[in-house]
Amino acid sequence: MQLIIYIVIFLVISFATATLQKKSNVIKRIVRYSLINLVLSYFIVIILFKFIDTVGVSDDFMSPTLHKGDTVLFLTSPLFVHPKRGDIIFYTNKNKPNVGLYARIIGVEGDKVLITNGFVYLNGQLLEEPYTSKPHDTFVYPNAIMGQNCQQIDVPRNKFFVLTDFREGGSLGSLSKAGFVDYKDINGIPVGISSFSRDTSHDKDLVGKSVFDANKYVELLNQKRTENGVSPLRYDKKVELSAELRLEDMIKNNNFTANAIESGKSFINAGFPPSALNSDREGVDQAYYDSASLLDSYWNSQNKTVLLDKNLQSIGIVSKVVDINNCPNQIIIQHFLGQQ
Repeated sequence: MQLIIYIVIFLVISFATATLQKKSNVIKRIVRYSLINLVLSYFIVIILFKFIDTVGVSDDFMSPTLHKGDTVLFLTSPLFVHPKRGDIIFYTNKNKPNVGLYARIIGVEGDKVLITNGFVYLNGQLLEEPYTSKPHDTFVYPNAIMGQNCQQIDVPRNKFFVLTDFREGGSLGSLSKAGFVDYKDINGIPVGISSFSRDTSHDKDLVGKSVFDANKYVELLNQKRTENGVSPLRYDKKVELSAELRLEDMIKNNNFTANAIESGKSFINAGFPPSALNSDREGVDQAYYDSASLLDSYWNSQNKTVLLDKNLQSIGIVSKVVDINNCPNQIIIQHFLGQQ
């Protein structure tokens, strides 16, 4: 990138010099002053890159605005770097001092940030985030970043609270990709970037609602199974009932972890014979997944083997937004059943 800028500056200076000297041919004038122009261009580039730098993007955590493989031009001089809410920043983190990171400033010194119900609230107001690919998609796994869901985060002095733009299925990531950033650790802000923007006017209508579509999920899952030479699953209302009974039991006992024994009980209570317990499977997820993001989460983990199990024949799913210790969260229960 620096070489390209150098060449452009050299050509501009050469042409400008040649046009100012009107007594000889333009080409001859460019050649005559080429050495001077080369030196001048070199010093301009040196000065210019005291204020700007180019940085490559190594992941997709800032998508859909930035993508892996992009090269970004950043203002790096303290004279011009004055970060504010909504800015993308390039920074370093004490946990990974040799790795450059990207994030977006959500809160500044004195702000109060709350992540709940799949949304970010700033100083008590629902934050409109047109730069995210979809709404209702912000979830923090316990201990993943400063604070947890439904716990207020107070931004301290000389700090910024940042999140990445890619939020699907709680992928805010570790401390290296979200949390507090010290002002001195900010290396620059981008130049000439136009952030992705979507319509946020109806985001508030999704508060308290499940965003998961079971039918769409099964359709996508069966496409994957077919592509991998495995028979598609049949959606079974009776299996769905077992998932619903399982969720009711979880709410009653305030325990939302997968458990083979408790899952088996719900299959029996739904009317399946004990022999069915030899082929049952259960998936429990807490996050504001939609159909595609849940499938991606499973597909990119060890759970992929469950989805491709050739012995499974039917599936039933239930999803609901549940208050867990006074904190709303979307719970998705998947029940699978093989040949009985």
